[in-house]
Amino acid sequence: MTIRALSLIVFVFSLSHVTAQKAITGRLIDADTQKPVSQATVIVVGTTTGTFSNHLGFFQLTVPSGASELMISHVGYKTSKILIPEVSPFQIKIQRGVVQLKYFMLDSFVEYDEKNDSTYSADSNFNIIERSAEYPGGWKNFYNDIGKTLKSKEVLSALPDSTVHLFFSVEANGDFKLVRTAPEIKIIEEQIIQSTHLKKWKSAMQNNTPATQHFDLPIGNGVVEIIYTVVEEPASPVGGFPEFYKYIGASLRYPPSVRVFGIEGKVLVQFIVETDGRLTNIKVTKGVGGGCDEEAIRLIEDAPQWNPGHQRGQPVRQRYTLPIQFYLGTTGRQPNAKLDPEILTDFYKSLNYAIDYPLEARKKEVEGLVVVLIIVNAENKIASTRLLKDIGEGCGEEILRALNIVNEDQIRRLKRQKDTLLLPVIFGLDFVKNTPLPASNDRLQVLSPIKIVMRRLLSKAAPTAPSQKGVISEVNSQVTTNKIEEGDSFEKAFNNPNQVKKLSLANKGIKEIPLKIDQLTSLTQLNLEANQIHSIPDQFTKLGKMYELIMADNRLRSLPDSFENLNSLRVLGLARNLFDSFPSPITQLSKLMELDLSGNAIKSIPPTISNLKKLRILFLQDNQISSFPKEFYELQNLDALYLQGNPVSDETKAQLKSKLPYTTIHY
Repeated sequence: MTIRALSLIVFVFSLSHVTAQKAITGRLIDADTQKPVSQATVIVVGTTTGTFSNHLGFFQLTVPSGASELMISHVGYKTSKILIPEVSPFQIKIQRGVVQLKYFMLDSFVEYDEKNDSTYSADSNFNIIERSAEYPGGWKNFYNDIGKTLKSKEVLSALPDSTVHLFFSVEANGDFKLVRTAPEIKIIEEQIIQSTHLKKWKSAMQNNTPATQHFDLPIGNGVVEIIYTVVEEPASPVGGFPEFYKYIGASLRYPPSVRVFGIEGKVLVQFIVETDGRLTNIKVTKGVGGGCDEEAIRLIEDAPQWNPGHQRGQPVRQRYTLPIQFYLGTTGRQPNAKLDPEILTDFYKSLNYAIDYPLEARKKEVEGLVVVLIIVNAENKIASTRLLKDIGEGCGEEILRALNIVNEDQIRRLKRQKDTLLLPVIFGLDFVKNTPLPASNDRLQVLSPIKIVMRRLLSKAAPTAPSQKGVISEVNSQVTTNKIEEGDSFEKAFNNPNQVKKLSLANKGIKEIPLKIDQLTSLTQLNLEANQIHSIPDQFTKLGKMYELIMADNRLRSLPDSFENLNSLRVLGLARNLFDSFPSPITQLSKLMELDLSGNAIKSIPPTISNLKKLRILFLQDNQISSFPKEFYELQNLDALYLQGNPVSDETKAQLKSKLPYTTIHY
């Protein structure tokens, strides 16, 4: 459907791939509560084609040819852009949006007047709403009523030497709901709950429907200064970043004890740039140990003064995070070579050095494409940056922060034809997936993509069920599924067999797969991890739509010959079963991309493994493999191979390195 005009300014870029017009079905889910999100606006970027999600969170659209992105907006959530998935139906988890209110100095609340009635801003420039929540009499009355509620000697004395954040929601019925205080201040929460001053709100409206909206009110006693993270004019070293990194390169002392053990890595140091340029509150937020963390702190403590950040023309305190690389390098190379200013003059190398994969993103296995719009002025300096596409968990913010090190010399050397640039950065775990990239046009130039790749974190799953000896073991699954539960048993799934597409039954004590499993004709993802399953019935192999199957930590010794009928499988996890040989039916799954057979007793690899031409990741840790057939080296699309805990000879290692030059191999 074509919806009415919305007051939205969106920078649109075209993608290089063109797809045929198609119908898609999606569902919007609250990332925190897992509940459906209704009445959200869903727009095909670059068009006026859009719709709204229904009461179950579902929406349907016909996507025009060439369109590749959706924009999703709701008054209670962060506005986000996503690439249209190839598979339909699909599910999208959206994060709650929090409206950041003006800082409230509790001891002077009476000074608020009408000019402050609208001095708050949402977390996104792209919110599409019909009406924000309204307090009776406006924001002046709200601040005054909060002041009447909280201003007391008890509350003022309980305020810490930092800002207290009061998180609250205005429900769809207009009720004020206290969510929490951070840090937790019990007396503030009690005063809010018992308040007789706070009035009922006029709720926010989303597409003519009352909606819940979330707010953050920072509170202090007039003494505490706000510490900014993002400001209009960011803090920077006096003399610029090239001079600062010259100081780092000349001053860094690699701890002698660390050289012996060959410890390398990136230390993230956080500090506050004060309004006079001093660097204070220095601490390590991500370290590598061995004395490197302490050395990084020393470097910042002894660093030259910085220029403070500015907000609305005034100097402000800004919290800053800086990466410092400890790199041993090869023989004859200085340990601080990565900080050499000659290397940093290269635009791509300097960004590769500066961009880190945020830990939270790695923990939550967030991957994908981030696109940043960069405007360059006549002096070859970056005039402004803006996120056009983000994947969340700090990835976009990390790139914007890293762009602070780019200087005019780097931009001058960059081969560019326009002053409006798009920088694609692809984050990948273990390898970079094929990702559609934006295309240059007459208005902008798309730069070559930067790829940030790190090893997947192995998270601990729930313990397995007790064995007959009463022993409980922990599960570390290599290949994991995006668990979207549609029931907690097979029996419930059979109530609507044609509707169930994704089913997670991990650690349920299941001993056998029901023979009527073939009734789940729409099943695409199944997780049976950490059960007690001994065998797979032939009926199971009739599930021709399944593309992801996880059966780690069961008691399988073999697979049925008909297993090869599951020819839609892309991901297969069979770690820590009882296989003493490579299950031959797997080699007929020509579409397989990820395979986990770690923790079995496999001694050899069959020549037919060469059939798995699309295989990208192969986990074989903790088996008994010492060599590989010549056909194994035909797997030229293999990005990552894990062989830890196998008796692989030095000769075989040399062959693997020589014949699979583009594969990252872990021993």
